[in-house]
Amino acid sequence: MNLRIAIVEDTAGDAEHLSSLIFGYEPDARIFRFESAETFLNSALLNRFDLVFMDIYLLGQNGIEAASKFRERGGDSTLVFTTTSPEHALEAFRVNAAQYLIKPVQASDIKMLLQKRRIELESERRNFMQISVKGTKIDIPLDKVFYIEVRNHNCFIHFADNVIETGTTMRLEDFHLLISNPNFYRCHRSFIVNFDHVASIDLDFTMENGDTVYIRQSGLKQCADAFKSYLLSKLSKEV
Repeated sequence: MNLRIAIVEDTAGDAEHLSSLIFGYEPDARIFRFESAETFLNSALLNRFDLVFMDIYLLGQNGIEAASKFRERGGDSTLVFTTTSPEHALEAFRVNAAQYLIKPVQASDIKMLLQKRRIELESERRNFMQISVKGTKIDIPLDKVFYIEVRNHNCFIHFADNVIETGTTMRLEDFHLLISNPNFYRCHRSFIVNFDHVASIDLDFTMENGDTVYIRQSGLKQCADAFKSYLLSKLSKEV
């Protein structure tokens, strides 16, 4: 996964320095440079960046104003301000900046930011499943999925109050491989259940929305043990 990084900086030397530091730790990063806030904002409408480095003292429109517009337009990228003065630090964090770096930017700060962002992105990726729904690829938030069902050679993704018919003949075991989340358990030849939304277990699962998810008869004890382990793990995290 190549990081997409925007550098909004009107001083060529500072942009080169920052690019060099980034490439030192992320040689495959895709860096997009902008000399003004306006060109960045126009591009951000069409592109999503994993990380944005924003100079505060820009010609025409300062970085704080640009960042505020970016957030108002729905921009949720991790934002880092770079500047020669600490006087705008409070304003920076009001637009949800992740960091405020004083120039010249230090290699250790860039290393820490890149490592942290990559960990965040890996975590975000584990929380989504990309599937093809009737020919169109979409990202499904796994925390919203109650269970997955295969019926008549078609896959259905069930949520609290709606169902997505994928229109695909993908096997259930292949779906399971797409989900790198231990809370999803294959309990039946036709069902994968999300333990997070189980209300109770008897001979089958009853979900929070009242739906029934079947458990294969021969695997009831194994399934019950897996659910108990999930509950104990959840309890230990809450303590």
